Amino acid sequence: MTEFEKTVANIEDEYSRLEHSRGWRFLYTPKRTFDQKTKLALIGLNPGGERGNNGPSSKEDGNAYRVERWGRGKHGRNPLQEQICLLYSLIAEQVPGSTADSLMDETFSANFCSFHSKSWRLLHEREKSIESARKLWTGILTFIHPRVLIALGKETARELSGILESQGGLRSEECSISTEWGGIKCRYWIFRLGEREILFVELPHLSRFRVFGRKEHATWHLKLIEAIAARLNE
Repeated sequence: MTEFEKTVANIEDEYSRLEHSRGWRFLYTPKRTFDQKTKLALIGLNPGGERGNNGPSSKEDGNAYRVERWGRGKHGRNPLQEQICLLYSLIAEQVPGSTADSLMDETFSANFCSFHSKSWRLLHEREKSIESARKLWTGILTFIHPRVLIALGKETARELSGILESQGGLRSEECSISTEWGGIKCRYWIFRLGEREILFVELPHLSRFRVFGRKEHATWHLKLIEAIAARLNE
């Protein structure tokens, strides 16, 4: 059994044990991205809404933020998808030989908690589900070794950075950048785990804060994108 298969089996077992009923979802990208050589990971908090069934365990035709249609706009994308696509467009401009689409499809992308809920506050068996997710991600972060890990929202960043610290990760001094959206900031720092280094990026949750693509504030992210691209280009 592969690490991917073990992880999916774990999610299914925990879904049943905790008596969830709204469905679960794991990878938003092809299962080939669940690999130690994958350079970039993007992690959200948990899938919203209600699917009515389980899965998919992966998205084999490309990154769900790019290829699925969650909204009603011109391109059928919701605000979160639009922001993610803009983020990747900015990164791809500084990664030679890459496009936003190819970079998205080679990312390991998932959620901290795989179980659907109408909101994080209304997550079924919330504390037990969070503890289950911590155990799941302790295994995932032992297996995958991304050069860059992007966490969407404070809760996701707090949980994942806590796991890396529990694994012996030493955290450098953080860099904080104003998004020029009220007092909202993004932060990033380096985690050192033995010979490995992970650039850990905390972004505001992009479903609520549309910080990319605003013409009047087009330069706030330059330092952040340069830091991400530098790690991917190593």
